[in-house]
Amino acid sequence: RRGGGGAAAAAETRFVGRGIVGHGESKRPLRLIVFRPLTGKTHQLRVAAKSLGSPVLGDAAYAGKDAAASEDRAYLHAAALRFALNGEVVAVTCKPTEGAEWRSP
Repeated sequence: RRGGGGAAAAAETRFVGRGIVGHGESKRPLRLIVFRPLTGKTHQLRVAAKSLGSPVLGDAAYAGKDAAASEDRAYLHAAALRFALNGEVVAVTCKPTEGAEWRSP
């Protein structure tokens, strides 16, 4: 919450797996975390990931510029979205095409 106003952000969190990325001295541990947001706060999942000690890989704002510079993008994927549009419920799913070793069962 910024400035103490408004409702707190809420999300369900599930740890899915651990891994290592890189070679030699550039090796670093990774964790795959699945979030299900229960509120729609700006950056809430990025903030939650950082607070768990696992900022989104490649996220310059929350992982730091040095960490982000070593990546080609931010590794945050929306696997499913559901929202109302003109009185209709829209549901979209998009499974990741990369990172099969991280997919949850």
